[in-house]
Amino acid sequence: MKITDVSMLLSAETKVYPGDSPVAIDALSAVENGDPFTLTRISMSSHAGTHLDAPSHVLVGDKTIDDIDLATLVGSAWVVDAADHHPVDANAFAGDQLPTSIERLLIKTGHRSSWLSADAVRRLIEIGPGMIGFDGPSVDSPESESLEAHKALLGAGIAIVENLDLSDVQQGSYFLICLPLKLVGVEGFPVRAILIEDLETG
Repeated sequence: MKITDVSMLLSAETKVYPGDSPVAIDALSAVENGDPFTLTRISMSSHAGTHLDAPSHVLVGDKTIDDIDLATLVGSAWVVDAADHHPVDANAFAGDQLPTSIERLLIKTGHRSSWLSADAVRRLIEIGPGMIGFDGPSVDSPESESLEAHKALLGAGIAIVENLDLSDVQQGSYFLICLPLKLVGVEGFPVRAILIEDLETG
């Protein structure tokens, strides 16, 4: 069994989406300073690093993180290599690139500045996975103010994970585990995402 961590590191150096709060990690006490224990305070945006978007991120009154079925975030996943498509268009999801049934689709572009075109979003809704993962900071164009890709995908019941690190992953089938903390009422949160190869399920 091979496990690949496809999450970004979280630290004060982690790049965040323009306008988001940076990651801050502060020591409140430290044993090396003579304190009885070490205690750290962590502050960050709910969309820092590799993170899950719930529908309430863009849709009024919709599901928050704690409403998303964990089965959506754990199970078989297909990684598709879309490096030749920038931005990602519907051709990246041609029939010969994908299996006939997909519950979780991870999109590897290798471009931190990539996004999903409108026809790519329509194609993904047709395919109908329960979640998609993306290795860019947003499924929407950096110039987008209306976040139509987010609205369309989340409105169709497709959870979104952004900022994956798929650099060491090849196109193919994996077992995905991608879980946020058990927070109540928030629209997004960082996840620890791993892909497992050669998992024996018997």
